[in-house]
Amino acid sequence: MSFKDIVNKKYEDRVALTAPVEPVDALTFVTSHKWLGERPFPFQSLLLKLLYKLWEKYPITEKEQELIDILKDEWSIELDLENRNVNQVIDTLILVIGRRGSKSSITSWIAAYEAYKLICKGNPQKYYKIRERHPIHILNCASDGEQAKETFNLIKENIKKLEFFQKYIDFDKDNETELRLFSPYDLFLNSQIRKFNEARKKGMMKKNILRGSICIESITTSAATKRGKAISTLIFDEFAHFGRAKYRKKTLEVVESPQTDHAMWVALTPSVKDFGDDGLIITISSPVEKIGEFYGLYCLAGGKEQNESERVLPNPKYLMLQLSTWQANPKYKRENFDDDYRKDPNSATMEYGAHFGEPASSFLNPEKVDEMVVEGAPILLKGRAGQFYVITVDPASKSDTYAIAWGHRENRPTERYWIDGLKGFEPTIKKMGDGKIVIERIDPDVVMDFLLTLIANLSVMGKQVMEICYDQWNSIDSINKLRKMKLPAFETTFTNSYKSFIFGTFLEQLNQGNVFCYGIDESPVENWPGKLKLELKYLQKLISGGTVYYAAPTSGPVTSDDFAVVVANLIYRLNLRKDMSSKVIRELHKNLEGMPISLDQSHPPIKGRSLWTIGKKKDNIRDRLRGKNSLFDKRRNW
Repeated sequence: MSFKDIVNKKYEDRVALTAPVEPVDALTFVTSHKWLGERPFPFQSLLLKLLYKLWEKYPITEKEQELIDILKDEWSIELDLENRNVNQVIDTLILVIGRRGSKSSITSWIAAYEAYKLICKGNPQKYYKIRERHPIHILNCASDGEQAKETFNLIKENIKKLEFFQKYIDFDKDNETELRLFSPYDLFLNSQIRKFNEARKKGMMKKNILRGSICIESITTSAATKRGKAISTLIFDEFAHFGRAKYRKKTLEVVESPQTDHAMWVALTPSVKDFGDDGLIITISSPVEKIGEFYGLYCLAGGKEQNESERVLPNPKYLMLQLSTWQANPKYKRENFDDDYRKDPNSATMEYGAHFGEPASSFLNPEKVDEMVVEGAPILLKGRAGQFYVITVDPASKSDTYAIAWGHRENRPTERYWIDGLKGFEPTIKKMGDGKIVIERIDPDVVMDFLLTLIANLSVMGKQVMEICYDQWNSIDSINKLRKMKLPAFETTFTNSYKSFIFGTFLEQLNQGNVFCYGIDESPVENWPGKLKLELKYLQKLISGGTVYYAAPTSGPVTSDDFAVVVANLIYRLNLRKDMSSKVIRELHKNLEGMPISLDQSHPPIKGRSLWTIGKKKDNIRDRLRGKNSLFDKRRNW
């Protein structure tokens, strides 16, 4: 065989092995038993028909038509398939779907199908005029690693179970975040490398086998390191929950970050342009507030819930579908989420109902807050027989209120949480002769004196003070003093996660009508229950990416949340005692050295005095606290 014949034979072999083939359509790929063999929900099959222009080939079913009607009547999304341009390019898919609405499944099918189409190109780099063997990415991006892996694993499972893909999988590049596929051209080049290695003469270096040039990859939000990729399909998973402007815990100052939703969008979307009309961006999420990149895309697609001032002409290249969980996933009914709506209606409306919320809005129902306060009942400074009490404290900074709340839980005839009392200590403001204002800090001894008197008053007649819980800020000295007296004081660290627990529990019990507060203060000047109501009504729930912040507004008539925090913590600590499991007991007594205070029933009461016990040790605490120079010596009348 002549040299010319050898060259021609190689060329013919390469052409035969790398020639493009016509792919099956997306619906066949998903539903046929020769392929994925899935049984898509009506929402999923309708989406495939819309995205890949298949509604003429596969007529709309009755169930799909019901969804089309829902989209039109409830969400103002007019599909009008009879007049829809079948040649209209769709480069961005926006799925506003409630949680558990089958978003991840349909996305994994689309990603697997796009990988299949790349292989069918034979030599996709040549087809799209990209540098030879430059990696082509199908990229899934999420705000955290677990979320990124979930969709990625579904894509990988779809690919691995298909016989078609078996010879194209690069098993040397198969890990938790990346799966490589060979294109037919990659396989041809590797076959030539193997022939060379087998025929090479002694002393010649062996050539390395090439890795697959089609890369399915899962990443988290790190935009700076992912620029420059050739991305044919880009997926932003739970895009509404990506980080946006971060807030400092104390001041709520905005902190810029290169990993926000906008930064990721700017860094990654230009890479899709290499693929022209075949490039696809998919954004999927349950909605949050009307803010951020996902909401911006929703507005550009003509979403119904955008503010009139933000309304623009919809982008014809955007395909947007908006459905609640039970509309997208027929396995669920609306009543399946009644408990979620009862506990937190605002969050459930976003998470499952697929409605956008107002940004930084108050999340507590003002009517429920008003109903909570029993206006005709005076604050209780003394305990009642048979009740167990919790005291929660929020120490003050230089200009804040030092807030204290105490209360108990009743089981019969119905479950009720009583805020028995509130007390605030505010800094003194003095005007100096030169016109300057000096803020004098709150005297911690005065606060401690009140606390010890309160503990003594609550811990008589066979009752117990179970906990004295402090916020972590500026509280260690007070905690140590109480512990030295064998009192059950400890710190509850107010992280964002802990605040989510306490405000979530408070919201649930408030919405059920289980929270009550005595409404008449001991002094007509100090209306602490009134201040509590205002703080709760103005309290805001701020969501930044996966982080939730609870805080008072930074401007306006109410800019404090001291009483809101201590009351939410009080209800949460009382609620913990409903289920006395080992886990709850560990939580209740975490970092707790003192034991609950109880009356010593083995001794008859002495007139004018109360005998207390700590655990099993009998002791007269009032005498012990009343030592020389003790706070009780001041004999303040609260």
